Amino acid sequence: MARRIIQGAHIQGDRSVPGLDSMLHNLYRWERGLDGVSERYRLLIHAIFGLPPPAAPVNGTAHTTPAPDNGTGPASALTVTIIIALPPGTTADITTTPAATITSPGPPPAR
Repeated sequence: MARRIIQGAHIQGDRSVPGLDSMLHNLYRWERGLDGVSERYRLLIHAIFGLPPPAAPVNGTAHTTPAPDNGTGPASALTVTIIIALPPGTTADITTTPAATITSPGPPPAR
């Protein structure tokens, strides 16, 4: 699992994930409930297994809604609404880019 998380992060272009020993330690802590899984790793683990991203807590700044089911299978797309509050008199140029779909990297290479 640690190898799959590292490989999945690299597929996303994230090279800042820790090495294998540190990731194994993270898994140990998560499995035993010593630490919670951060949002970063929850999103990555969902992507590795081909699951839709977990619903974000609704706190006034982010909201996710499952896409309607068109009868072809489970809904995998989400509509995400992000609200950014700017101070009066400020402006922002915002560009959106569709995220690339991450596929499961498959089993880790044999040693």
